[in-house]
Amino acid sequence: MQTTEVLMPAQPGVRYSRTDMAALRLLLCRIPIEAIIRLHYDEDRLEELGLEADGTGLREYLNDILRDLSARLVDSNPHLAELLQSAVQTKVWSKKLTDLLIETAESGEVRPAPTDFCSQWLRRIVTDKLREDGILSLADLVETIQRRGYYWYLAIRGLGEKKALAIATWLQVHEGTLGSIRAALVRPVAEPGQLVTIEPLSGTLAPLERCAVSPAVDGRMGDNRAPLRPMIRARNDIEAIQSWLQKHDRNEKTYRHYRKEAERFMQWCIMIKGIALSSVYVEDCNEYIDFMAAPPASWCGPRQPRSDVKWRPFTGPLTDSSQRNAQLILGAMFEYLCRVNYLQGNPWIGTRKIVTVKPHAKMKIANRISLPLWERLADTGGILDTLAAMDLPTLREEFKLRGYGVTQGHSAMLAFIAAIRLGTTTGLRCSEMANARIEFIEKTADQPLYELTVIGKGSKERKVYIDDPTYAALQAHWLDTYGNTRPLTGAVLSPRRTEPVNTLPVVDLTATGAARRRQGYSTRGLFDLITSWLKRIACATRFDLAEEERHRLQSLGVHSLRHSFGNHMVQQDMPLDVVRHIMGHASLNTTSIYVESEDERAREQVGLLARKRKNSES
Repeated sequence: MQTTEVLMPAQPGVRYSRTDMAALRLLLCRIPIEAIIRLHYDEDRLEELGLEADGTGLREYLNDILRDLSARLVDSNPHLAELLQSAVQTKVWSKKLTDLLIETAESGEVRPAPTDFCSQWLRRIVTDKLREDGILSLADLVETIQRRGYYWYLAIRGLGEKKALAIATWLQVHEGTLGSIRAALVRPVAEPGQLVTIEPLSGTLAPLERCAVSPAVDGRMGDNRAPLRPMIRARNDIEAIQSWLQKHDRNEKTYRHYRKEAERFMQWCIMIKGIALSSVYVEDCNEYIDFMAAPPASWCGPRQPRSDVKWRPFTGPLTDSSQRNAQLILGAMFEYLCRVNYLQGNPWIGTRKIVTVKPHAKMKIANRISLPLWERLADTGGILDTLAAMDLPTLREEFKLRGYGVTQGHSAMLAFIAAIRLGTTTGLRCSEMANARIEFIEKTADQPLYELTVIGKGSKERKVYIDDPTYAALQAHWLDTYGNTRPLTGAVLSPRRTEPVNTLPVVDLTATGAARRRQGYSTRGLFDLITSWLKRIACATRFDLAEEERHRLQSLGVHSLRHSFGNHMVQQDMPLDVVRHIMGHASLNTTSIYVESEDERAREQVGLLARKRKNSES
């Protein structure tokens, strides 16, 4: 059989970096060479290869790699020669054949060396950030991590925790040649059950659940304690705060928000004023308002898990509106403690009012999925169906081009498809989707729909309706999560469980607080899931999206799905009272914003047509 140039003799002993393999894969996928340079090659790497700074000659360099790997592959499996020759002639490389080439390169047991540039092994989006911090080689990177410890990435602008974790994981795989970083990557967390004693003026900070307060300021002898027997069993201020928080533990978002304000104020009372929370006066509350506007640096830090020793109560100064919100929350807490006879007076009723400027604006609903775009996403054979059919390696290759890794895999993708369909076809809020239960879904007798009962805003019960495509997406998610297309009980949307289905605990429908929240996605977890996958779709090259559509998907929040539903229903002439009922609006005036948005859309389209006519006449 006659061979082409690509099947030239192999070059024994030649090895290629991870960056070279990623670039070769892109070249075989017909990605422009300019994009490959931008994504994977910086000036240092190009100089090392003997190429110009603008990347001249890179295509030939990658073709040389292709020739070498093809020859190696034919040596190991002569039956592939004809297939390789056909791929060269047609310039069409199947995913399977490309994978075989990459595996051939990896069979050489390439090992990174400490003297290698980071750009030989890490993506350019990462190496550019590392270079700004003076990290050029892998030895520099390892030394930096060993010296700084777990939070080594905080000093590097634009390098978040997820990218840092991916880098550290790769370094650990090659610790035999690069050196170990395991000791430096032990996250500094408090021991389970370990309490931190909060002393007056001590400077010690800890979340509410890990606080132990000195008896002198724990509130047992507070100046504001009520003389009558309290109606709660709280012995001190911390227990009193916990009693108040229990009133709100069914709503995860509210609970976290209220806890944050209570622990901030309690620690300020003890550590700044040196008094118990149950001893504050009006003047103290006014001082705290000033404190919120400019908390000291020792009280501020990036958001961290509550178990982390670097946790801080503030991320920075609070805006006027945030200060006002804190004032209202703390006033409500003190009012509760007065009503249960724990305190005899509420000092927050005498504090100065924080004036906030409230802009006069209607509800913003412009950021939504248009009906044509939604049809492209959700119709049979559309983007969501294409996404569901992609395997994990393809997913990773497709989305990593613009910095969106796929670490959760196929399970997270199935959950996303179910979530976006559910939100856009029912109008559920993010918290409502997170709290929705499988056992509250019923098949309607007279319509091709499924009825889901949810508890919405203001603890009001309402029903929404699930169509067949959405229910099919939910079934695929349930099969992956629970091992059953319709389990008897469980969260409608839940991360994949590792336990066998028959060992899962029976869901306690009466459970409250954290016990119930753990059974499915949290509101925040669901938000991150949906927005991250929308960004991945927007960046994927295989989906033929206009630039405006890509921008729209990248900027969408989860509440935009609810606005999309309202807008789609109005466009399809559903009566406003029905839309109001399904969306759970208290007033028809709220629902009417979707009619107004259609008027705005109509004006835009007519204006666009008028401009086209004017241009054609001129």
